[in-house]
Amino acid sequence: MAQDSHPQRIAMLGATRGCGLEALLILLQHTNTTVHVLVRDPSAFRAALSERLPSAAEYESKGRLVVAKGDAMVTSDVVSFLTAAQEDLTHVVTSLGAKPVISGLTALFKPVQLSQPDICQRTMAVLLDALRQLKEVPHLVVVSSNGIAKQSHSKLPLALKPLYGYYLRVAHDDKHEMETKIHSAYGLQSPAFNPSPRKAAAASETAKLDPSKLTIVRPSLLTDGAARGKIRASTNGMDLRSAYTASRADVGLFLVDQVIRPAKTTSDAPHIDVQFEAGGRPSDAVSIKDGSKWEQGIVLAY
Repeated sequence: MAQDSHPQRIAMLGATRGCGLEALLILLQHTNTTVHVLVRDPSAFRAALSERLPSAAEYESKGRLVVAKGDAMVTSDVVSFLTAAQEDLTHVVTSLGAKPVISGLTALFKPVQLSQPDICQRTMAVLLDALRQLKEVPHLVVVSSNGIAKQSHSKLPLALKPLYGYYLRVAHDDKHEMETKIHSAYGLQSPAFNPSPRKAAAASETAKLDPSKLTIVRPSLLTDGAARGKIRASTNGMDLRSAYTASRADVGLFLVDQVIRPAKTTSDAPHIDVQFEAGGRPSDAVSIKDGSKWEQGIVLAY
């Protein structure tokens, strides 16, 4: 990565846990990036963050971390949040998702139910509306999921197909609708999410949102645990075969190291080795591992 003293400013939705939290921890500890986070309960967020990062309060007191109270489902809250962060704002990262609700043994034989089964599509509709109201629209980074489209589902490992097609159906239907909204708003044609070229072309002519400022990250089945520091990826929405899992820690590292790519990082900043499939775009931040069969996988679109 090129070294530059000019700090970036990033806004995050969904930084309270999962991939978003993992990315936040790296950004605070290993870059000079200023991070704005939108949370419903700032006190609970600060307490949870302190468990992972005891020095979290210091980052907030120095202005590196800005915690804003608000609801990602309320347009006025999101507009106010982004407007307050807008000076030098380079990226908006959203990794929102609902928590599973499991009640009783019978739930084990049904699709996993969610506390908010439409959270991804609803918050994306709000976010897209808010972005259109900004004078300068930052780069949007969205954490979605691999295997939610028919074609990408067909490339899943056989063992994951029933899990994705049945047990995770509710969550993936929500993410599919979320991506449909994104593709429409950015005027992008896609067989899975916006199949009509005419509609996509019409949307791109009227849309304020620039598709060159959009990155959709589609990880494989998310797991907990420490980052392994290596991952296999494809770009431009190309399907990725035999991709089983991706740890949330590795996805967070991928978001920082390969997507956001802060201008200045510390000398001890973690790095992820990425093997791009044919048609990818190796860069100076990528270490190619020829011949390795890595099970972790991410599809990078746009």
